[in-house]
Amino acid sequence: MYEQTYSHQVVTAFEQQRLAQEIERRRSVREHADQIVPRPMGVIGRMLARRASALPVPGDRRGARAPQGPVTDAAPARSRAAGAPSEPVAAR
Repeated sequence: MYEQTYSHQVVTAFEQQRLAQEIERRRSVREHADQIVPRPMGVIGRMLARRASALPVPGDRRGARAPQGPVTDAAPARSRAAGAPSEPVAAR
């Protein structure tokens, strides 16, 4: 019913300005690629890396581990005991 061409023009101008800034940023990164130093991995990145390395990858045979030694009924009990929470230690 009512056309608001001014607001569309403002939004379009803002998007064009943002796009120009992004293009300039990418050009700058490409020109100075030798000066880029990777950040050390943070807490969340380390946590995600540990979680990802623990998950099996379906269809990927490289990550599959061959069983070592005889498989017995005691093996699952040991693995459950290792994951069980320990008792809290009293403060000294």
